[in-house]
Amino acid sequence: MTSIDTLYEQLSETGLGYVTLEVPPRPATELQTPEALARAADEVPALDPERRSTGRLISVLYAELLGATVVEPPREVPPSVIAARQLLYTDDNESVPTRAYKTYLAYKQAYDEARAAGRTGEAEWRKLQTAQPGRIEAALATLSSFHQGDLSVAFASAQKAFAAGQREGDEGPYFVCNAIPPRFWLPPSGQEDTGGEEARPFMRVMLERPWLRMALLGRDGWSVPGRAEGAYSNGRADESNSGLLALIPIALFIGWQEDGTPMILGWDNLIVPRCPPRASPP
Repeated sequence: MTSIDTLYEQLSETGLGYVTLEVPPRPATELQTPEALARAADEVPALDPERRSTGRLISVLYAELLGATVVEPPREVPPSVIAARQLLYTDDNESVPTRAYKTYLAYKQAYDEARAAGRTGEAEWRKLQTAQPGRIEAALATLSSFHQGDLSVAFASAQKAFAAGQREGDEGPYFVCNAIPPRFWLPPSGQEDTGGEEARPFMRVMLERPWLRMALLGRDGWSVPGRAEGAYSNGRADESNSGLLALIPIALFIGWQEDGTPMILGWDNLIVPRCPPRASPP
């Protein structure tokens, strides 16, 4: 067995997903700046034991994905949500408030205005208590919690996070990627040289993208205009997966040369679940 095969076997045992090797190993210092790390981690790797870039970017494909057409799959509505909706609205679309909710809104606004004007708002507060504020607010909380599971809400939240993740760099805009631990290019403090690279354990460096919602990729109920079902990934870790976004790097593997120099030996990659889950409608 060759040394590369041995390394691949060792890292695969340590990794959680699909491992790709840096051949030859890359000095960790090359990725010590936030921009350099983010740009390297943004490359979509080929589904191959040796790491090679496909020339595509995760951020670009993800931006395309966030423009998906969302069709909410049917969800069972719990009795508590039905009761909350009936208390607050006269219709299932939650667009026409009931008389009780209108009264609460009017009294709440009067109380807030009194407080904003510097008054005690005592009279307004007493009036607000006649509108059953506890019951109304509990119903609002129930509906809000239920709607957090809506696919359209998840996409809207993901779009905001994506916009917030962009930074301006020396080579133009990029999307932030945080390393954990952050100063991975420094040899562990207090570590003695015990006779070579193999005596030191590999270090796994997590890659965190605060703008990327991984859970969204595996949900049902959406399609991307112009893309077939499974166009980004068929969810398999084999040559049948020719998707545009089959892998996403989620970690680096760091090893050390005999002189203590940290080197990037490989990457741990997530196999993207089958997505989009539906074909684009004609």
